[in-house]
Formats: sequence, structure tokens, C-alpha cells
Amino acid sequence: MSNDETLTQEQLLAELTALRQQIATLEAARAKLRQQRDELREENHHQEKTLQSLSYHFQNSLVPMVGLLYLKRRKIQTADSVDCKRVLSDLISRVSATSAVYRLYADYGWEDIPLTTLAHRVIRETLQTTPTPAPIAVEVEESPVLMTADQAKNMALILNELTLNTVAYACTGPGCHIVVTIEKISEWVRLEFHDNGPGYPETALSLKNEESLYLVRMLTQSLLEGMFSLYNKQGAVSVLRFKIRETMEK
Repeated sequence: MSNDETLTQEQLLAELTALRQQIATLEAARAKLRQQRDELREENHHQEKTLQSLSYHFQNSLVPMVGLLYLKRRKIQTADSVDCKRVLSDLISRVSATSAVYRLYADYGWEDIPLTTLAHRVIRETLQTTPTPAPIAVEVEESPVLMTADQAKNMALILNELTLNTVAYACTGPGCHIVVTIEKISEWVRLEFHDNGPGYPETALSLKNEESLYLVRMLTQSLLEGMFSLYNKQGAVSVLRFKIRETMEK
């Protein structure tokens, strides 16, 4: 074999090796493109599910609100203008409390919401939209418990009702405060809403003839699948017990 022939074979081998390297580079680039395509598809799917979830929660949030409006409509039929104004103020407060949940939901990236943060935000939102004779101090116990969006919007309505009840019957002057304690017991959460007012009357303790307390009981039992009770201890104490759902804790 001549030197020319040997050189030609070496050149062919070098070109073949370079071609193989180019093919490998192209294959790697194609694999990366496939990965990016799959990631984009997954992200699009996640965004679609998020939008569907938002739409679902928004629509479902109207269900308890419609029930509240029906109850209030019966009262408006026999109420004078002062009562009508108070009813409208209550409705504004409830809408604001529900809106607070969606803002929190967005703040936490559409993930579950800390119950402590939810309680503090809703109570503060309610007090800001409700005239009070004096400032009301609010203390909410820290807790690791998380709320799903479904439970959060229902809990917001409950906390709104309890806060409105405190404003109406307990806080008639300065020095009023609200304390919320949260305790996790096995798969259950126990939430206490305590004010330092005169306490519940007997009609309230029997859960009769008290519209706001009836609503709290209804929401707790039907929407949170829990239990509601009352007692007096240096003020009025409302107790909610409900089960922790699977996605409520991390």
C-alpha cells in the first residue's frame, strides 16, 4: 500500500469520526429539545389545572353566599332603613372576607393556606369593613395546620360571622379583644374563638334564635364536616372541630 493510499484512509477515518461526533451532538440537542417540549407541555397542563381549579373554587364560593343572601332577604322584608344598612354592611364584610381568601391563595402560589394566616387576615378584613365603637385587639395562635382552598373559603365565612357577632354583642367599648387558639388532635383540628365580652346568653348557648350562630353551625357541619359548640369562660367562646384533609398538612 502506498503512502498516498494510507493518508487517504486516515483522512476518511478522521472524517468519519468527526461525522459521528456531529451526529452525537445533534442527538443530544434533539434529546434536550424533547425534554424542553415535555416540560412545556407539563407546565401548560399545570396552568390549565390551576385555571380550572380557580374557576371551580370561584363558582363554588357562590353557593354559601347565595344561602346567606336568602336568609338576609327575609330580614330585609320587615326591616327599616337602619336595619337594611346594617344588612348591606354585613354582606360587604362577607364578600371582603371571601375575597381575602383568594388573595391569600394567590400569595401562596395556589397552594394550601396556613390556618393562622387565614384567621388573622379574615378577622382583620372584617374589622376594617365593620364600624366598631373602639379598636379591637386580635391575637391568633401560631399553628402548622394548612387549609385547602375549599375549606379556607368556608372557614373565612365562619370567622367573619364570629367576628361580626363579637362586634355586635361583645365589644361595646374600649379594651375589647379577640383570641383565636388552634390545636391539632390526631386528624382533627380544634379552633377556639374567644372574646372578652359579657358571654353568650342562654338562647345562644342553646343555638336557638341566633341567625349568625346558626350560620356558623350550618357552615361547620355541612361544609367543613365538623362540629360547633359554645360556652362561656370570661367571655364568649366558640369551638370548631373539623377533620384534617389529606392535603391540609405538609
